[in-house]
Amino acid sequence: MAPVKDIWHIFSTLSVGGPQRRFAEYIARTSAGHRHHVYAMDGQYDALKLMGDKEPLHNGEQVIAKGNTLAATLSCRKFLKTHKPDLLVTYNWGATEWALANSVFPICPTIHIQDGFGEDEQDREKSSRRLLRKFAYRNCAKIIVPSLTLEKLARESWDVPPERLAFIPNGIHVESFTEKADAELTKSLGIKKSGKVIGTVAALRPEKNIGRMIEAFSLVEDRHPDSQLVIVGDGVGMP
Repeated sequence: MAPVKDIWHIFSTLSVGGPQRRFAEYIARTSAGHRHHVYAMDGQYDALKLMGDKEPLHNGEQVIAKGNTLAATLSCRKFLKTHKPDLLVTYNWGATEWALANSVFPICPTIHIQDGFGEDEQDREKSSRRLLRKFAYRNCAKIIVPSLTLEKLARESWDVPPERLAFIPNGIHVESFTEKADAELTKSLGIKKSGKVIGTVAALRPEKNIGRMIEAFSLVEDRHPDSQLVIVGDGVGMP
């Protein structure tokens, strides 16, 4: 029997979002038996409620403040030396200080997962962050991305060699969409019984570009007047 490993997952926040839901789904379904720990840089752990009785361990009382990269990196390094994980998994820009802290004389292997960018980099990667990513991720055992655009960026912008880069598209649990529609819910949302429904569930942030989906739907609606667009989510609003 393989030994149990201590795996630390580092997020900028564990408020409910796409990467957090994917992580929760994995934790709820895994049977590997390892000890999973989570750390949220902002001290928010709302997504833990999605994991049921498999909720991982977390250190919610300690928050490492962002803003001063050097100070945060040193705090992350001290944390890693204290807990000595078997594997460190970092998620997106918000956890870069942890990858940076483990990039020189690594305490354990690091896997970095990059899902995309925030509003401030939706058009172009900031040069200062590009250089920091390139340095922080240079010793990662694996960089995982869910899109071909990010795969190209990792190769060309961060100089990640092909053997340490993995393209893994996000999956969809299709069985979740096979149930019969909830008549009461569809009625409350004003969804008609006839016609096609096009829907999205997303955080309503500018980088999600929900506006483009609305524009695209207007073309569909011209040809199929009985179709409907349903947008589910919350956030700062749409562009």
